[in-house]
Parts: sequence; C-alpha cells; structure tokens
Amino acid sequence: MGKPVNITDIAQLAHVSVATVSNALKGKKNVGRETRERILKIAEEHHYQPSMTAQGLRMQHTKLIGILVHDFQNVFSSRIAEGINQALHKRGYSLVMIASNSKQLLNASLFDGLIIFNYLASKSQLESMITASKLPTVLMASDSTLDNVVNVVTDNHSSISQLCSLYEQTPHKKICFLTNDDYSYNSNVRWQTCYDYFQKHHQQDITGDTYNAHFRSAPAKKIALDLLKKQKYDFYFCLNDMMAYGVYQAAKELGLTVGHDISVSGFDNTQNNLSIFQPKLTTADPNMALWSGMIANSIVQRIEGTTPIANQTIFVPSEIVMGKSVKLNA
Repeated sequence: MGKPVNITDIAQLAHVSVATVSNALKGKKNVGRETRERILKIAEEHHYQPSMTAQGLRMQHTKLIGILVHDFQNVFSSRIAEGINQALHKRGYSLVMIASNSKQLLNASLFDGLIIFNYLASKSQLESMITASKLPTVLMASDSTLDNVVNVVTDNHSSISQLCSLYEQTPHKKICFLTNDDYSYNSNVRWQTCYDYFQKHHQQDITGDTYNAHFRSAPAKKIALDLLKKQKYDFYFCLNDMMAYGVYQAAKELGLTVGHDISVSGFDNTQNNLSIFQPKLTTADPNMALWSGMIANSIVQRIEGTTPIANQTIFVPSEIVMGKSVKLNA
C-alpha cells in the first residue's frame, strides 16, 4: 500500500478483526502481546495516522458534542444552536449538528455528550435512543427522568400565565389557541397552562377553540384565513412566534390590522432576528444567552465529572416582551 492506511486495512493485513486493531491501538489489555506487536508494526510500516476522533477515543475524550435536531429550517432552533455553539467553544468543545436522518451517528462513539431539541419523537422514543447512546444528555424540551439526563427547559408556565392575563385587559374576547403536535413538550406545557388559567378564572373549556398549526407559519395562515373569514375569533393566542406570523399574513391578506381588528400573541421572541412582525409582536423571550450558557455548563460539567450523573431539571426564566399586537382597553 502506497498511501496511509486505516484500521480496516491494518485488520486485513494482520488477519484480525477491526475491533482487535482498535483495542491494540488504544492500548487495551485484552489483546495478546504478539498480536499487539504485529498490529503496531504494520501501523508503523504503513504510516498509519489516527484521526482526531480516534485520538480522542484513546483518551476517552473527543471534545465533540452532538446536537440532534429535526431540521435546520426553524429560526428559533438555529438561534439557540448558535448560542450553544459559542458557549461550548469557550470551554474547548465543538458542537456538531445532527439531522434526524443521521441519528445513527450517536452510536459511533464520536461524541462526549448529546443535546436534543426540536426532534420529532415521543418521550419513550427519545429515552430509548438516549439509553442506547449511553451519553450524558441535555434535553431542551422534555421532562425525562433518566439518570444520565438533565432537562434544561424554558419556564413556560410563568410566561404563558402572564400572557393569558392579557385577556382581562383587551376588548377581544373571542379567543382561540394555536398549538403543536402531541409529542411537543413545550406545546403541551404551554397549552395546559392556558387550559388551567381559563378554567380557573373564566370557567371556560378551551379544548374546542384549539387548533394544531404544527408550530409553523403556513398551516397557521391557512387556519387563520378560514377562521377570520368566519369572524369566529378576534384573539389568536399562538404558542410560538412562527404561528403568530402565519396569523399576521392571513390578517394582511384580508385587510385586517393586527393590534386593532384582532389581537395576536406568540412565544420565543424571534422578532429580534426577523423584521416580519409589523406591528411588534407581544411574546415571551426565553433568554437565549442565559439558556445557551446553562445548557453548555450542564453538559460540560457532566462530561468532566464535576457534576454527578443524576437526573435534574433546570428552569430558565423567561420574560414578557410587550408589543402592539394585542389591543388593550383604553
């Protein structure tokens, strides 16, 4: 062979398995002396150069952390991922984005830890995957009780309760709720908070006034167009900003003014990066910088052993951002 070899090449030359070569190169004691010497000699003769990942594996430390996402199109996911990346970089770690169709990488011993957000899976599916990976894991939208998991989640309950209280301050009383699928932790917590609030303060069951727009603007626009034409609702309580934007689009198409003819609220404060919200949206800001830092701290502390591997849930405080999208009583 005229070019540097990999461990598969070495295994073929030494007439042993790839696992045996890997163990020999890592210095493990479960390889016989003669076999180890033969493997090391072949590696030297053929200019074997271990990859950065292989070097990390011998040290049991790759300095790579995977973040599993459903797709790369969601504005909110991109923002939080960049914040985590910057926070980890300061600690000497690199973040690797993993799309859902590449999740098999989690079982390839490439990563020291795992972060999961915006991933389409049930809680049981997530926990099965995490258990199989055996990695210290941060979940950004879950309430998992697995020992190797820390849930670092936004404080949905507090912010949604404050947004619900705007109902008492607006003349728009025909309210509906735009949600996401059942697998969504954030959607479920936010909607349940709304349900409890309206049950307690208005003896109102909001179930029949709830519509699934999948946390996306296009389905939200379609739903809102139909409802606005029927004049069924004048307050659109959206459990994320992208659905709120869909309502904005529908209102514009019908010649209605947000903040005057109808009220709209959101969650995530993506308008800092998008100039699409006119007027400014009333929403909740999950404090990206703080959240990113807490996620980075949590995963690094578990990897480096400064925090015990035990289940934990950390709530990140959020705050209300008042815009002009909700019409308030004079």
